Amino acid sequence: MILERQYVLPWSETHQELARVYRSMSERGREPAPMLFSQGQFRDFEHFSEATRGWDFDFRQLDRGPLEADLLQVGVGPVVVMQARFNRRFDQRGGAPPGLRTFALAEERVDVEWCGHSVSDANVNTFSRGGEFHAVSPPGFGVHTVSIAEEVLDGVAQTLGLAALPQLLDGAARAARCDAEAVDEYRASLRRVCAAVSQRPSSLRSAGLREEIQFEIPARLLQTLAASRGRLDPPGFG
Repeated sequence: MILERQYVLPWSETHQELARVYRSMSERGREPAPMLFSQGQFRDFEHFSEATRGWDFDFRQLDRGPLEADLLQVGVGPVVVMQARFNRRFDQRGGAPPGLRTFALAEERVDVEWCGHSVSDANVNTFSRGGEFHAVSPPGFGVHTVSIAEEVLDGVAQTLGLAALPQLLDGAARAARCDAEAVDEYRASLRRVCAAVSQRPSSLRSAGLREEIQFEIPARLLQTLAASRGRLDPPGFG
C-alpha cells in the first residue's frame, strides 16, 4: 500500500484540534504531566544503562577501545525522547520502554543493521509493540528515539486524518523509508528540543517546550511516516 501525502492535513489546521485532544487527556487525571530529564557522558556501558530510564539493554561491544557514550532523555507525560551516541561498534539487543510505542531515527550519513534489515538515515524504524530490537551499529553511531503512549498515537492519527496508517499501529516492527526532506526536518526538530533542554534543563518548565514535546513531536512523526515511499516492510528479527 502506498501512503500518499494527501492524507496529511496542513499543520495550521490541526494544531488547535491536537491541543484540544491533549487537554481532554490531561483533564481526565487532573494532574500535571510528569517530566523526565536524564543526561550524562559515560565510559562504562553499565553506568549508561543504569542512567537510561525505561530501556532494557543487552549491548556487546564489537571492536576494541575505550567507550564514550552520550545520553540525553527528556519526556513530558506520555512522550519521551532519547538522544544517544556511541563511539564504538555495538551489537545491540534489548527492549524499548514497556507500554509505549517506540520509533527510531539514525543520525545522518549512517547505515545500520536493524532487526534484519539494512536501514539508513532516511528510515523511520517502528519498534514492535513488545519493544524488542536487534541492531548492529557502527562506530560514531547516533540515534534519536521517540516513545509515545499508543492512546496518544491513536488520538493524533485520528485528528490528522491518517486512517491510511493502520500498519503503523498494528504492533509489528517495521522499517519505513520516508521522504528524505521530511525525515531531515523531523530530525532537526528533535535536535532542537534536545539542545534546548541540554543547555537549560529548567526550560522543561516552559509551557511552549512542553507543548512541543507533547503535541508537535507525535504529530510530526506521523506526518513523516505518512510521507513514506512504498510499503512499511516488517523486518525479521536476526
